[in-house]
Amino acid sequence: MVKFLVVTVLLSFSVTSFAAVTLSPEFLKAVRPIRDTCLKKSGSSDGLLKKSKFNKGPGAEDAKLKSYMGCVFLELNLVDANGDVMLEQLFQMLPAELKDVIMGMAKDCMVLQGATLNDKVWWLHQCWKKADPANYFML
Repeated sequence: MVKFLVVTVLLSFSVTSFAAVTLSPEFLKAVRPIRDTCLKKSGSSDGLLKKSKFNKGPGAEDAKLKSYMGCVFLELNLVDANGDVMLEQLFQMLPAELKDVIMGMAKDCMVLQGATLNDKVWWLHQCWKKADPANYFML
């Protein structure tokens, strides 16, 4: 159940709301352990996540932020043995009310670029953010 809930906000590292959907306090409590784990492992911070989320452009590349993003995908078991992001698995886990918006955001972001997992996840988030900055969000 927690995995399902986390995927709901996988795209949003500074969770507040998604378009017209407001995330419940119960949901936020359920995803907090993954967020806390990845903040600690990456050395990132809430401030850095918020700064990246509210920057309407592609965002400044930061090694700690990239590490945080990679950690979230690893914690959700969305990375295969080759270190590639399993987008199809991510999309299958999305709740119905978010599927159309997220699939629309992701349609031009299906071929990830980058040499490492962190580079690929960074590129993916920047692509999503560029495609639909109004609906882009992170965990």
